[in-house]
Amino acid sequence: MRQFVHTPPLAAGLVTLAWTRQATGDPYGALDAIGEADERSPGPSGLLNPVPAQRARLVIAQGDIDAAARWTTEQCLAFDDEPDYPREPAHLVLARVLIAHGRLDRARALLARLATAAANQHRTGSLIEIHAVRSVALAAAEEHNEALDELAQALRLACPQGHVRVFTDEGAPMAHYWAVSSPLNAAVASPPKSRSDGSRECSVRSHPQHSRMAFQRWSTR
Repeated sequence: MRQFVHTPPLAAGLVTLAWTRQATGDPYGALDAIGEADERSPGPSGLLNPVPAQRARLVIAQGDIDAAARWTTEQCLAFDDEPDYPREPAHLVLARVLIAHGRLDRARALLARLATAAANQHRTGSLIEIHAVRSVALAAAEEHNEALDELAQALRLACPQGHVRVFTDEGAPMAHYWAVSSPLNAAVASPPKSRSDGSRECSVRSHPQHSRMAFQRWSTR
């Protein structure tokens, strides 16, 4: 058994391990890791304890929408809640549950408020995830051009910082969207080029190639 004086760093490491196992095709190992993270981080879900929200997001990626829905009910989350940064991860879980249940208007209303709050507070990491989830919601509503615009915005923000997992961790909904959107002009991000100062130069452009190839390019980086 692992013994650490400070549990939060261990819990964070176990969350990372859970997502790594999920990404490498070990869903049971992922659940084991996130379960241990839960044990190491007691207390209510929130900014100081993101593990419960990460667990709910993980079970969504594994297709267990009912479990995630029960968790959002236990957390007393509602689509018309006011944005609250400590509860943003939980509200993003709720948005994913609403999308999965086909309650797209509610999901989009919630995501719009979250996006406004994140933009006003200049929280780029939050905006990347919110744009990615909004693209899935729009795709589910068959508003493909708008969905691609959202995805392009997410990619433009993510590329300079090398964020990849925020897209691939969305699991089946994101992968399905990239697969079925091949007749459309997909937002394709070229691999970032390193500048002499160490920063990255990225370009996101409209491209007629099959969007599944774009998803594979990003997911294998």
